[in-house]
Amino acid sequence: MRTSSIACLAAGAGLAASAAAAQVSDPLVRRGQLSAPPGEFYLNSQDAREIIHYSSPRDVRLCLPRRTDASAPPAKDVPLKITWDDATAVLAPGNCLFFDASRVSVSPAAPLPSGVSLHGSVETAQALR
Repeated sequence: MRTSSIACLAAGAGLAASAAAAQVSDPLVRRGQLSAPPGEFYLNSQDAREIIHYSSPRDVRLCLPRRTDASAPPAKDVPLKITWDDATAVLAPGNCLFFDASRVSVSPAAPLPSGVSLHGSVETAQALR
């Protein structure tokens, strides 16, 4: 299992959110998620979702910002479980994880409260090898 460093950052680019939006039943929410900039993803269920699939490893930066909804209690900050190649990590809201991977899946690390979705960002670059 690889070790990775966790640092506080935000933002990212490089991946569409269309697969994540497919499970949303509210048409307005779904439209917003489909219009999300490249490099963002949404999780609306406990299911794992593959967000990266390459034939060779890439440098990956995956971020989970803190919820900015002032009406949401802090207990709604759900961590993200990240599984890649031969490793797994849990990412707390407000942090980023940097690692090399060819396949990456994400899922909530704790049950999502009703009406809550996780919104994160991912950026990849060709790994230097």
